[in-house]
Amino acid sequence: MEEMRLQKYLAHCGVASRRAAEQMIRDGRVS
Repeated sequence: MEEMRLQKYLAHCGVASRRAAEQMIRDGRVS
């Protein structure tokens, strides 16, 4: 499996856009 940034993975799964996912990570809402 190739490496993928967490933001990109969340965006790919339809959870959030890459920028929104990045903000979620910063806010500590992703563990």
